[in-house]
Amino acid sequence: MRIKKYTTKAGLACILAMLCVLLAGCRQAERVTTAAYEQTQRSIPVLQGFAQEEQTNDALEAWFGPAAKALAQVESREGRVYMLSYALEKAEEDQWTLQSQIVAEGQPILALPEIGLDAQGKATFPTDSTAQALSDADFLNDVLWLRQIGIASDLGQYGRNANNEQSMAFLTALYEHVLGKQIDTQGIDSAIENEVFRKAIAVGIQDYYDSDMDMQAVYPVNNALMMHDMMLWMTNINREGYGICSQQATLEQTAALMDWMAETYQIGQGILEEGQAFATSTPRTDRAPTGFSQLAAQEKGVRDPLTREALAAFMVKAYETNIGPITVKKQDTGFYDATEETCEKAVAADLMYAYPSAATFSPELEVRMEILPEWIQDFTMSYMTAWYDPDRQLGDALYAPLTYQQMVHSVAQLGALYENRPVPQLETSQQINDRPYDWYYTQNDTGTYSEINCMPTATAMVLKWKDPDFAESVESLRNAFPKLTGGWTIYPVEKTLERHGVSYMQRQVSMQNMIEDLKAGKILFCQCNDYDVRESGHCFVIYGYKTSGDSTWFLLHDPAAIGSDAYGKEKNRAKWMEAKYCTWIVDRFSMYYLAIEP
Repeated sequence: MRIKKYTTKAGLACILAMLCVLLAGCRQAERVTTAAYEQTQRSIPVLQGFAQEEQTNDALEAWFGPAAKALAQVESREGRVYMLSYALEKAEEDQWTLQSQIVAEGQPILALPEIGLDAQGKATFPTDSTAQALSDADFLNDVLWLRQIGIASDLGQYGRNANNEQSMAFLTALYEHVLGKQIDTQGIDSAIENEVFRKAIAVGIQDYYDSDMDMQAVYPVNNALMMHDMMLWMTNINREGYGICSQQATLEQTAALMDWMAETYQIGQGILEEGQAFATSTPRTDRAPTGFSQLAAQEKGVRDPLTREALAAFMVKAYETNIGPITVKKQDTGFYDATEETCEKAVAADLMYAYPSAATFSPELEVRMEILPEWIQDFTMSYMTAWYDPDRQLGDALYAPLTYQQMVHSVAQLGALYENRPVPQLETSQQINDRPYDWYYTQNDTGTYSEINCMPTATAMVLKWKDPDFAESVESLRNAFPKLTGGWTIYPVEKTLERHGVSYMQRQVSMQNMIEDLKAGKILFCQCNDYDVRESGHCFVIYGYKTSGDSTWFLLHDPAAIGSDAYGKEKNRAKWMEAKYCTWIVDRFSMYYLAIEP
């Protein structure tokens, strides 16, 4: 039996070349190569010597023809040309398998499912959706690029709904590719047996709950979930690999990321025509939308450095330029810390959220690279919903499950964003003023006032840090001030420290001062508010910091224990917090912190 190859052009089967493989008894296989074949780029197999070869060849053309046509539209990012390659192998007596793969410059890239052949040449094709997948040039483009960086796709899943296990597998594989190292899952809760979810938890793109919630459940992924997971991926890869979390974002960076998210945004099946993207869709108007980078160029940097107020103004401009005016209702107003109408418009249209409480906007807060992906995701979801669904009639259809190919495309787009961004060698430093014994206290179960006992609990931490033999309870510390029935102010803290002979200094809140004190071996007693400053605050003890590139993090003990993390540690014990944000929530509550002498 023999197999030939030929290519199709403009839908006509023009035989350009022939490769013959003779399989008969114990005879040696013979290969015939012609000059024409050497020039062939994409080919289709043709069988000879089988009784049903005509019918089978028609079926092979129907199977491989669309694939050859699709491959003609795909070129690797390195400029290499993709080809189909075949081999006819004898499986057993009177049984053969036709093996095929996609190659580039002779190097195998992607093996395709085998096709079985009986003695008469009757072919048995895969019953899944592989044929459809091979005819989709856009999908092949994504699959082949991912395959070349070591990430495999399942062609048989084409057309099916994607699920969270698949998306997590792709995202963690891409994470490992970008950083060039394996994700360490050592120490993760052994109850999580699925390695995909263990990796996702380790890098922060899968939540961990110390409860009966099934963290290994498999469910369909819609665009909202996919965008959320990619946002977490960006946040963590920027921190782990690029060290840019503390950088203040520029408008140019922000607009570029907004453009990328708009291009990557995909909605569920049945709403747009297959392959239609936001950048070329015109459901609202007779024109394509103006790109965000184009709008940012018109600003000429006037909104830098970027604050939440400046970000709101730009997002409102983008929305009103492409979609239409934003109406602010009376119930949407009322920020006590923001007077610009653009802040109210941004919240009214769900482009941004009030932050960190319903009554506050925090207009002067820096837009840091750590939080930028999350805020742009919020904008993208609302902006795209308004674009595709101006009358809010599509409803839940906008959150329909993504197909497997849509999910793969999202991951490929994410990979392309980081393709030409090598991970730098980051300069790092750290100072940890810990003790060789446990000095963490939780305010849980500390008596009548447990819910508001953060201040006396943090005070107990300081005393234990100073003296390993300190054994007084939090409740006992509070009872020394019987008239104080509410949350403590700084006064009883200072008096308690003085009573126990602990030296401290009041220091003005600034990141520079805090790092200087930590370098001197001190720990910092800080009051803070990460919600509404008109309400009661909270406190924690900072005892270390680390830097990595342009990121700085504070290490702290927070007395509000809220369960355990995936490693079995209380979530607020030894907690890392981005330093600029940490300084902000301390500064918005108090002008000073207490630097505790070692």
